[in-house]
Amino acid sequence: MELIKEFLTQKSVQTFIKEKQNKMTYESYLFYSPDSLTNKEYIKTISLIYMCNNNICLSCPDCLKILQNVHPDVVIFPQGKTLSVLDAKNIIEESTKKPMLCDKKIIVINDIDNSSVEAQNKLLKIIEEPPKNVVFLATATNMEKVLSTIKSRMQKRHIEPFCKNQIEKLIKNIDKPNKNLAIIQGKGYIGKTLSVLEHDKYFEFYNI
Repeated sequence: MELIKEFLTQKSVQTFIKEKQNKMTYESYLFYSPDSLTNKEYIKTISLIYMCNNNICLSCPDCLKILQNVHPDVVIFPQGKTLSVLDAKNIIEESTKKPMLCDKKIIVINDIDNSSVEAQNKLLKIIEEPPKNVVFLATATNMEKVLSTIKSRMQKRHIEPFCKNQIEKLIKNIDKPNKNLAIIQGKGYIGKTLSVLEHDKYFEFYNI
């Protein structure tokens, strides 16, 4: 929840909120940063902007379902570690189904850069011509591994890092000797910061 609140203060998110209010959004987006966890939580924030009718209240039924990853109109792929051809088939099938609770259906594709060429190619047509009221939100940590044909069909947005104060706020309850090092090495991305915090040996090697 705190992570979502910090995202809502970011310039790029505020820009997206204004675009949504002015009905200037696109049918498909590719959000990217070097940190997978940051990307996934950012996508959750964008989903809240789309689905909440109470100014992103974080407490209505739609918000709570999205926060818990159980909203029937926010469908998350891949179902395994990486996006497979079967996932791509399921995405196409899912996009033909009408929304159950909201006026839109969001299909999330996390780490599309980790999928095969075959899986990405299978999604080309549906991403280029999505069904009515369907929005595709994909993420990537390595844009070079995303097919150029996929990138050309999606609105690309960079996810900026948090400032130091934001990271400090997010990890304030974690008591680790390598906390300051984690903030430095994380470079403003929460997933990378937590990764350093979880490995005490990293701190030892750094000191050596």
